[in-house]
Amino acid sequence: MRKSRGVFMLTFLLVLSLTLGGMAPVTQAKKKVVRYSDPIVLYVGQSHKIRNNGNKKKARWVSGKKSVVTVTQKGKLTAKKVGKTTVTMKIYSSKYIFKVEVLRRPVKKGTVNLMLGAKKTLKPGVKGKVTWKSADSRIASVTKSGKVTAKKVGKVRVTATTKAKEYQYMIAVYAPDADDNAGTGTVSTAKTKKYSYKVSLWNTDNGVYNGCPYGLFIETDNPDPKGFEIRSTDISRYVLVANYTDIPAQGTVDAGAVMVRVSGGYLCVVEFDTPGDKTISIYEKQDGEPLLGINYHTTIQDYQAAETAWYQRQLDTNKDNLTDDMTQEEKVELFRKLVDQVFTVVEQVDDTKLKQTGPYWITKVVDAAQKEAIVKRFEGMVK
Repeated sequence: MRKSRGVFMLTFLLVLSLTLGGMAPVTQAKKKVVRYSDPIVLYVGQSHKIRNNGNKKKARWVSGKKSVVTVTQKGKLTAKKVGKTTVTMKIYSSKYIFKVEVLRRPVKKGTVNLMLGAKKTLKPGVKGKVTWKSADSRIASVTKSGKVTAKKVGKVRVTATTKAKEYQYMIAVYAPDADDNAGTGTVSTAKTKKYSYKVSLWNTDNGVYNGCPYGLFIETDNPDPKGFEIRSTDISRYVLVANYTDIPAQGTVDAGAVMVRVSGGYLCVVEFDTPGDKTISIYEKQDGEPLLGINYHTTIQDYQAAETAWYQRQLDTNKDNLTDDMTQEEKVELFRKLVDQVFTVVEQVDDTKLKQTGPYWITKVVDAAQKEAIVKRFEGMVK
């Protein structure tokens, strides 16, 4: 009897050991952490969606600093303010960590030419706090109010920083010729002239573009408007000043007038045919012989290039709203709403005020026909 029990126990233990030996050991799933080295760069106010690479498992999204970037549970990032942080996607025990850097959106304001020693106050045309900075104060310094002083020959970037944007000016400083004012208002000292001259352009805070009319103001003590002439091979044409209601003329403006007398000098309207560095020369007439009165230097921005860049910025800002499953009609409707948000649409654009002229993406005023043309351009860029 005892022998039978011993055999039974031995058989039982043998079967148990074989059963347990065939089972795989239970181990805890290893945690996975993936860090992406290349940062996602966004501008303040811009959105961006991180794709889940087709992973059907539900992810949980967390922002390291919600004050810098927020993230939805669908992976859509929205840049709130300038700074750096991380956004983490969690799927079960795995983590995917993305670096995010938020910058102010740069707005290029063109080149400002200043003669050595000249001063000019820059006006970015924004409200609220603006912080000014010069990349090299040895070339040009800038005050808290935006007044730039040209100190040394060369080029330097001056920036006006707001909460959401950074306005960039390129300051070009050079030494004066005998009869230059380089757009700064410095009066020539040539002894052969009877009168002094300095030249400036109206409405240039947002840059000067080819194909747009600008007021050319000639400040002079010369009492005779026929006693001097304007020379420049780069001026496309003179526009009739009688077309504009905000010309501060002294006396009646004749229909067909090219130049009128205003307080302190004379005013005409010019357009530049091509972009680039330009020179306008004023010659004084003495006994039938023209004498150089002053040279005015300015830089004309490329209208077409600036227009294309503006369209691209709008597409970049709204790219998350353009999805692959949208029909062309839906995209057109999105662009139409965008134009309504950006522009004031009027029955007819008032082109009688010289100080309100300029590229439409700067004036922000269009008529119905222009609105449809802008929508069509957007449509063509996403086909």
